[in-house]
Amino acid sequence: MSNENIEKNDQPKKSFFRRMADAMAEFEPTYFFGELKMQGRTITYKNDEYDIAGARATIDAGQIGKKMTATRVIGGGVLFGPVGALIGGMAKKSTGDAFLNIELGDGRLIVEPVKKKEMKKANEFAQQVNDAVLKL
Repeated sequence: MSNENIEKNDQPKKSFFRRMADAMAEFEPTYFFGELKMQGRTITYKNDEYDIAGARATIDAGQIGKKMTATRVIGGGVLFGPVGALIGGMAKKSTGDAFLNIELGDGRLIVEPVKKKEMKKANEFAQQVNDAVLKL
């Protein structure tokens, strides 16, 4: 018997299901958003890995909206008088970012900023996380 065979036989054999799970992990879809990556049951954030068991992803859209800015009111007033100030005040600026929150099963929280134009992608990522958790 060669040394190569002895080394192989000394290692415990993986069960059929473990070997299948390992093989399928290579084909798990990978999802990305900002600094987040999810593959299988793992989320990677800034090079740290977290298990998604018990996790929940939500979007906090807190301050997304429109606001009147003094610059628009003053600019409109300077250019077109009182009517311009009124119109400048009505021209509202889009503001704010949202946040993608992932509350892990152990209570830790991952927060990734979401720009307004990225909302759809953030919602899709959150849905993928929540769907993956339900499948565990």
